[in-house]
Amino acid sequence: MTEKTIDNPLLQNSGLPDYGSIMPEQIVPGVKEGIRLCREMLNSLSQKSTVSFAELFGSLHQIEALVERFWGPVGHLHAVCDSVEIREAHHEAQKYLVEFQLELDQNVAVFKHAQNIKKGAEWAKLSPMEKRMLQKLLLNMELSGIDLAAKDKEEFLNIVKELSDLRNKFSNNVLDASKAFTLTLDKKEQVDGLAERDLSYMAQLYNEKHQTDKATAEGGPWLLSLDPNLFNAFMTSAKDRSIREQLNKGFVQKASFGETDNTQIMHRILLLRQKEARLLGKKNFAELSLATKMAGTTERIKELMEKVLKPAKEHAKKDLAKITAFAQEQGFEGALMPWDYSYWVERYKEKFFSYNEEALKDYFPLDHTIKGLFDLCHTLFDIKITEEKSGFSKWHQDVRYFKIMDSQNKQLASFFVDPFARPATKRSGAWMNSTLTGHKENDTYIHPVAIIVCNSAAPHGKIPALLTYREVETLFHEFGHALQHMLTKVGYFSMSGINGVEWDAVEVCSQFMENFLSDPQILKSMSCHYETKEPLPDTLIAQILAAKNFNKGFQYTRQLSFGLSDLALHEDFDPEKESAEAIFDLVKNIEKRISVLPLNPYDRRICSFSHIFAGGYCAGYYSYLWAEVLSTDVFYAFKEVGLDKKDMLKEIGKKFYDTFLSLGGGTHPLEVFKLFRGREPSVNPLLEDNGLVV
Repeated sequence: MTEKTIDNPLLQNSGLPDYGSIMPEQIVPGVKEGIRLCREMLNSLSQKSTVSFAELFGSLHQIEALVERFWGPVGHLHAVCDSVEIREAHHEAQKYLVEFQLELDQNVAVFKHAQNIKKGAEWAKLSPMEKRMLQKLLLNMELSGIDLAAKDKEEFLNIVKELSDLRNKFSNNVLDASKAFTLTLDKKEQVDGLAERDLSYMAQLYNEKHQTDKATAEGGPWLLSLDPNLFNAFMTSAKDRSIREQLNKGFVQKASFGETDNTQIMHRILLLRQKEARLLGKKNFAELSLATKMAGTTERIKELMEKVLKPAKEHAKKDLAKITAFAQEQGFEGALMPWDYSYWVERYKEKFFSYNEEALKDYFPLDHTIKGLFDLCHTLFDIKITEEKSGFSKWHQDVRYFKIMDSQNKQLASFFVDPFARPATKRSGAWMNSTLTGHKENDTYIHPVAIIVCNSAAPHGKIPALLTYREVETLFHEFGHALQHMLTKVGYFSMSGINGVEWDAVEVCSQFMENFLSDPQILKSMSCHYETKEPLPDTLIAQILAAKNFNKGFQYTRQLSFGLSDLALHEDFDPEKESAEAIFDLVKNIEKRISVLPLNPYDRRICSFSHIFAGGYCAGYYSYLWAEVLSTDVFYAFKEVGLDKKDMLKEIGKKFYDTFLSLGGGTHPLEVFKLFRGREPSVNPLLEDNGLVV
């Protein structure tokens, strides 16, 4: 270890990461030193002639835990505190990590150790979870090219390295394109319909960009950007149709032209994935992806999608007809275009359900909503969550830190929350990351630590942080992921929390938590008007729930369009024969079959589809729907006992804790489901709950 790495915060081996102390110049040396230490452990394991199950996974888990410590903070800072220096350091360090990960996945000695254990006498003595761990290890190594001939293995390594670079470039282009798009509005009629808080925020953005203080909420100028909070507010509330069209065009063409154009990058990614799949003996990348997933085949996925598509499209057509007729009554002429639809949906809801999404924000101050979420978790899982004000290192001043305690006041886990949007430096969307994975290390248990990242609007002026109803759902969703990560009772690193869970089942706990927002009492308990301090009135709650399934058909057709496009790109599209432009034709044809709206003439949204080109959802976007079938069925078990019966909720909440939250990836998700529900999953609760029964 050199003098440069001795005090490197990436190399601390205990406690919480020291996020606030990590400098860009420490990233590459820290990662290189961490990999050197991992390589030493791997070499030591490789040199042994025989190892037991405990020795094999003891060493592998030690390596995984070390990688999490030195690489987790780097990936996290790249996502939430992006800068030229961090981006460059992340890009260089990632190359070293990819090389080592390939060494690990293609280590012949480790593969033989695992094979020998499976063939030997110890196999019969292993628990079901331990057998699953060993089988997953063998499969992962096979899909990482362990059995390839030398020439093919070299090609495989080059493909993996290039894909890593391309995913990084794709993601950076989306972020840069998002930052680059702005519209300056200087006429009051251009912002007519927006709430005062949005005007205040847009004036603030203008002043920050131009380093002035002349812009005001009342008189402008106002700066409009692709900040998701502003985008949604403008598309649902702004009366100026031409500005809505410009904003929509900026959104759907993001990263599709100029220096941030992802068109050729997409094509190259698809080509390399196809080559990777064929090297491994698979027909296409979809088959390769599904080798490790619960669904297993594209036929099963498409069968599920068609079951949902037919009723969803019927309902979408009916809703579109209602909204179009309503808009025409108000003087709108012609067909509704994509930049009209959200606006008129909100006007329809105001008229017939007596509320709009923007007005609801006043009832969901962040602090009170968080308290309501924590109270619900106390009721369901008998845990207590408290905020800590010191003893941790922040990467940004807005970051907060919480601990989870059990009924005996013993710490179970902890988590960070980074709640607010920072469009210039922070990736859009919301997600949960692992900081530390819960596992046993010798006789010590390492408590799990999670990070929950959201992108809601920060407080400004006298207005506190307020959440839209959709952002409340998002908070519940990400906290569901965090609960599965944090409340695990599995001591093995590779099966702890969400580790080892099949990708298409990893959304079950997150989607499950969202369902509680359909309960009137829970909605009331977590709402509090930021000025009057009154909860949501019963009449408004009734209207929200009455509108719950309105427009659901449209939402599902949109999701199905994304899912089917993803599958088609990885199963049917041949990048060796088709051009990059053909990607847009494929997506357009699927959209034409599914969408009830006219096609968006500007739409090149696939260029910013980070889920499948920069994230883990390639040939797996269907997972949201697949997991939603499971999660809704699970939630119906709570509905059946009655959401107003606290004793029964505690009882079934404990059962959920002891299955979905405790068992991690150590038990196949279908078995976990059957342990909880006592039967196979059904799609009927999903259709019924969303009003899609024909």
